[in-house]
Amino acid sequence: MAWTEPHTYKVGELAGVSVNMTTDLTDNLTWLFGPPGVRMRNTNNQSISNNSDTNLTLNTTVYDTDGMAGTNSVICQTDGEYLVGGCVVFEPAANGARRARIWDDTLSLALADHEWPLGGFASAQIDLVPFWRGTLTGKTIRLRAYQNSGGAINSANINPYAPVLYAQWVGE
Repeated sequence: MAWTEPHTYKVGELAGVSVNMTTDLTDNLTWLFGPPGVRMRNTNNQSISNNSDTNLTLNTTVYDTDGMAGTNSVICQTDGEYLVGGCVVFEPAANGARRARIWDDTLSLALADHEWPLGGFASAQIDLVPFWRGTLTGKTIRLRAYQNSGGAINSANINPYAPVLYAQWVGE
């Protein structure tokens, strides 16, 4: 459901008689209080192979107000600007770097990319929150993880915070 341009009432026209009353009031209030948005997460640890950019599994939809939840991805349905974010937590490993990306499969482009050159840390949490001003309508957005520790390590399940991918419509 999208915002509907409200009906312009004329002098003497009764609002209750208008066919547009339901659209004008009910649908637009629903739109204002529940704009397009989605939040997806993984409830399990996921192994991230060494030197491999891995699409993370998103097996739980926390909320979806616009049919945006795809298979391990977000697909924006409504034109506009979006706040897109994600979080990845890596389990401990002594060596190597960790990277998280919010990836546009359609354009093969990183909307956000952050890397930590780690070594000896207990764990690493990477948060990504880009504000995207271009149209994302119909594009497939994924959360990706990469590491080069020398062996496989897990993207950790830290309920309810990570791993998570979300998109929230903020305007046109």
